[in-house]
Amino acid sequence: MNDQAYDYSDDILPAGDNLLAAISKLAQEQALAEAEVARCEKALEEANKALRDISWRRLPELMAEAGQTECTTATGLKIKVADHLRASIPEERKPEAFTWLAKHSLDSVIKSEMKLTFGRGPDGKRLLDQIFEFAKELEVPTEVKQSVHPSTLKSTLAECLKQGTEVPLDVFGAVVQREATVKPVRVKG
Repeated sequence: MNDQAYDYSDDILPAGDNLLAAISKLAQEQALAEAEVARCEKALEEANKALRDISWRRLPELMAEAGQTECTTATGLKIKVADHLRASIPEERKPEAFTWLAKHSLDSVIKSEMKLTFGRGPDGKRLLDQIFEFAKELEVPTEVKQSVHPSTLKSTLAECLKQGTEVPLDVFGAVVQREATVKPVRVKG
């Protein structure tokens, strides 16, 4: 069995004045385009995986073996290996993470979002106009969601680590990742 999809484009009658043939031809083009997008997305996913393996594991390990954190290759590429903090609080650890942030006077990075549910029509419009002032008084069902933006979390935790504060990285879903960056050397002139 052949792994390649059968190309039906040769089986389609020329469009001419036949609208159904034109529709069929465009539908086939769309199906082929969708298949190409899926192929490209899979290829991109695999390329990103290969890049992460090189930049997060293989190159940092080789540089460490050579006792280097920076170097320039004979071909003019500058390599630099540094630690990068990655963090994303797991849902089940949020209460613990928020408690830690509050204990260390960092709870200002926690953002709260309130979702209010109400019907359409004049009653809904009235509630919308009065929502901030009267939500609790009107007993509108509410849901409060708290979060910390990933960039804010990363910079906050990085600053804590820099100051020598012991941070429970697992609570924040955080890891310090060695990563190699490779850039062409800038030529002056």
